[in-house]
Amino acid sequence: MDIVGIFKDCFSYPTRNMKIFVIIGILFVLGNFLDAFDYGLLGIGISSVIEIIFMILSIVINGLILPGYVLSIIRGTVNGSDVVPSLSLVRNFIDSLKVIIMSIVYMIPIGIILLVSVFALNLFELFDSLLFYVNNYGSNYMNYVPDDLLINFGTALLIIGIILMVLGILYIIIVYIAQARLAKYDSLKSAFQIREIFNDISKIGWGNYIVYLILLCIIIGIFSIIYAIISALGVFFFIVATFFIYTYLQFFVARSIGLIYKKSLE
Repeated sequence: MDIVGIFKDCFSYPTRNMKIFVIIGILFVLGNFLDAFDYGLLGIGISSVIEIIFMILSIVINGLILPGYVLSIIRGTVNGSDVVPSLSLVRNFIDSLKVIIMSIVYMIPIGIILLVSVFALNLFELFDSLLFYVNNYGSNYMNYVPDDLLINFGTALLIIGIILMVLGILYIIIVYIAQARLAKYDSLKSAFQIREIFNDISKIGWGNYIVYLILLCIIIGIFSIIYAIISALGVFFFIVATFFIYTYLQFFVARSIGLIYKKSLE
């Protein structure tokens, strides 16, 4: 299956089992409903009790159930299944823990590199110096800040931004395949075998994989913009957007990861 075929399949995949789609959609709405309060979509405040309830729901659903379910979509796809998997709370819970561990481990080196970069560029010190002028001169602080301070601060931010962008690209390149390997071999060890991950990408074809990632990012971007615009209209629209668009996108991305990784097994 070529890249175009992969995305054609992904567009139809979420609707192949509407019963499961509805169940997962409801879970996504419940898991993200706290956002409706945070964005003021209900036009009312939120009591601490309700906030705690939805916070717990968010942690349980978004952290301990749905990541594992998304992994089950990838697993089924990699293993050649075109059927949308059913929800399995125990298996999804175990898989969710594995996904969390994998994500944390991969984020650690990124965090270390960023922290070292921030200290190497004296970003905290530069920010502290800039804050001195803000506190002392208020909104007119720009008239008093030395040019070299602004240049150094701006340069440091630019470098950090570039580093973050490069690390983000590397993270996406590696983690998608790592997640597919975790689904395929059901082993955390397989998700951290960097040499094997790059071997898998070579089998897919670096050109194919990069084109896939670019197209996927564009699709995610379009869906995200539509989701944000609709959600901002009110709580009803937020629920509708989360149920349909957000849920659809999760199925879409998971299916695409499974299909692109499957090319390495052909």
